[in-house]
Amino acid sequence: MNKITLAGRLTKDVELADMGSSVLAKTSIAVNERKKKGDEWVDEPMFIDLDMWGKRAEILAKFAGKGSFIVVNGRLDIRKYERKDGTGTGIGISVKVDDFTFGPKNENKNSASGGFGNSDAPF
Repeated sequence: MNKITLAGRLTKDVELADMGSSVLAKTSIAVNERKKKGDEWVDEPMFIDLDMWGKRAEILAKFAGKGSFIVVNGRLDIRKYERKDGTGTGIGISVKVDDFTFGPKNENKNSASGGFGNSDAPF
């Protein structure tokens, strides 16, 4: 089963593209991975591309933008590509979004938990 849920902030405004029979929304999300370095825990961000189709894509573009906190559910898509500099192949990772919800609005956009304290986070 290929299912993934991510919670984080959009790293850029949503770009809409008319694909004829449907609309495609493209953006990316930043999620934190908590790692221990020495005696300290640090958050290391990961940046993942998001693709969404149809009416949900239009809603996302209308109501969300860079810095918006969202939770997405979808399918992981991994693809190989040739690097532009000719040094071989690379791997691209994205999520094909099936559904999303908006998180809480928060003035502190640097918090990956969207304003929840560590014990209050819904994930």
